[in-house]
Amino acid sequence: MSFRFNKKRSLYALPITAALLAGLLLLGNVFVNENGNLRRMHYIACFIFAVLIGLALTFDWNIGEKLQKHVVHSCLFLSPLAAFCIIEIFNDNNPFEIKPGAIVLNYLWFLVLHLLVYALSNRMRVTIITVNALAFILGAAYQAVLTFRGTPVLPGDLLVLGIAMDVAGGYSYKVTDLLVLAVLVLAFVIILAIKLCQVKVREKLWHRAALALAAPLFALLFYATPLMDWMGLSFTLWQPAKQYQRNGVVTYFAMNLKYISIKEPEEYSAEKAQQIIKNGDYKSDTAKASKKSPNVIAIMNETFSDLGVVGDLQTDQDYMPFVRSLKENTVKGTLYVPVKGAGTCNTEFEFITGNSMSHLSPGVYPYQQYIEEPTDSLASILKEQGYTTSAIHPYYPEGWNRENVYPLLGFDRFYSIYDFEKQETPPEKIRDYISDRESYRKIIDLYESRMPGEKMFVFNVTMQNHGGYNYSDYEPTVHITKPEGTYDDAEQYLSLIKESDTAFQELVNYFSQQEEPTIILMFGDHQPKLQTKFFEKLMGKSLDDLTIEETQKLYEVPFVIWANYDIEEQEIARISTNYLSSLLLKTAGLKLPAYNKFLLNLYKEFPVIDSTGIIDKNGQYYAVGDPGTDNPLLDEYSILQYNNLFDPKNKLKGVFALKVKKEDPPADLGSSSSQSSDAGPTSPDTQQTSSENTAAAA
Repeated sequence: MSFRFNKKRSLYALPITAALLAGLLLLGNVFVNENGNLRRMHYIACFIFAVLIGLALTFDWNIGEKLQKHVVHSCLFLSPLAAFCIIEIFNDNNPFEIKPGAIVLNYLWFLVLHLLVYALSNRMRVTIITVNALAFILGAAYQAVLTFRGTPVLPGDLLVLGIAMDVAGGYSYKVTDLLVLAVLVLAFVIILAIKLCQVKVREKLWHRAALALAAPLFALLFYATPLMDWMGLSFTLWQPAKQYQRNGVVTYFAMNLKYISIKEPEEYSAEKAQQIIKNGDYKSDTAKASKKSPNVIAIMNETFSDLGVVGDLQTDQDYMPFVRSLKENTVKGTLYVPVKGAGTCNTEFEFITGNSMSHLSPGVYPYQQYIEEPTDSLASILKEQGYTTSAIHPYYPEGWNRENVYPLLGFDRFYSIYDFEKQETPPEKIRDYISDRESYRKIIDLYESRMPGEKMFVFNVTMQNHGGYNYSDYEPTVHITKPEGTYDDAEQYLSLIKESDTAFQELVNYFSQQEEPTIILMFGDHQPKLQTKFFEKLMGKSLDDLTIEETQKLYEVPFVIWANYDIEEQEIARISTNYLSSLLLKTAGLKLPAYNKFLLNLYKEFPVIDSTGIIDKNGQYYAVGDPGTDNPLLDEYSILQYNNLFDPKNKLKGVFALKVKKEDPPADLGSSSSQSSDAGPTSPDTQQTSSENTAAAA
């Protein structure tokens, strides 16, 4: 092997190298992290690869005919290491700090991909460039998702690429040190592939067929054998971002795929589900419309949360004064949701159906994957009691497949952004989204345009507070005084919450002046995706070092139920989203199916069941899979949910819906100015309050 300086090539190679080095000097601020520290290793690595690119372009390499074929075949086994390193650069990971067994598996995944592409193309250059470019694209997509929403890619995300594209415009794209380094590494690999693979090696057809078989055989080995156990690896749902760093992007994603299929609970049968209902004496109420029934309004407010629960947050003014002031005829407290930063539809799914994401595989979206036929929900339960049912979401109807799912859940009408755009007066927007105030005007319009005696249920999913929080034309009104530092995105977010609080006050004011009984629930779907350094300052530690109890703080949002008639005031310390619709029905004094009665009983023992873990009635926190989560009641929940969602042929009748007596004549629905109601569920986390509401509407 010999190297020769190429004068002609140096005429453009040297300027390219100089431009790369100058560019790195100009992009120095890109290598400064959130804490203001220079990421030296990344910076140095970029300079090294810039120089290597220049050298590779400048020098000719004479390998010799005898070695050429061996070099080409060697590239087939060396290139997977390069692809592995490229994708792990985007994971901000040192590939050599990954578990040894995981390194082997990541290498093997890329190796079989190389073998497959080589078998199809019979071109080594094409194979190396294609697979490494694919690793670059996948790595960039992984980093983008992690940056936008704060949680990594999971298999279910493959089903929602269209939704991701719709909302991506709200975020800003930045050149990062990881992107720069990955580009330089990919460029170097491509140059090497072109220079080293100069001899066209052609494989026989049967050789290529054998190579193509490597991919399905390895997949079979990975998914059908205890290969992960043999390699010393174990799968866990706890802190997926950390698991990606410990196991590598490709291997952990493949692990998730292994567990994405719907698994039937142990000892499941329709008979077992029926026995659970019988032993618990859970009986569905009979559907019967009543003139005393209140109108029901449920608002899932986009990214509505109180960041003060995360740590010691101080601002120059209160960002939700009205919600905090509500006391009279109010039930409120802390809600635990299954997602953070994104994944609105999964919080919505839990609320509207009473089912839990904890029984489903990580990264799935039931609206996309499972709701394909009529499904019992809060909407259908209220419809059985004589309500008209409407859904409002001032954004595109195809988002999270709502246009197809809502009719299956029992909604009569769905008002999307297109309905708002048809208005004579252009809808009010804050940033690029229709405001909460405008969304609530639609609720009032539906209320005022009803038929006489019509009872309505409206489910409103707002859009105003959607991330990201870097709009230059939106001036924050709330400013952070503690923790110290500059947090522009957090201040913009908190200012939006203040807008939401004011809009909710106006809605409550309106219905406080109406005689017809109306009950309103408002809750957030998840916390926002903000700078990591902001959350770490609030919590006083790295997010990688959080305990289960500290992690759960990132899944807390407020909820409030207010009525314009007498209901028993409650302050609920903790409740998860899967119980919230049952609490709403109970508080409103409405009929409940047996399933909802089961949920209210389960709530007394386990007030919180979410995708992060479980909190029992004694306030004990358990991560997913902990021994404390082995409980007969939780097993019963998984069995009933499986019967409800995944066993349509044997689905229990009269358990998830109300009983209907055909001989009963329809009730005369009329207006009423008062309503007596049973209180919500009683548990160790519930305490009564009797103080006056000083800021409620008169």
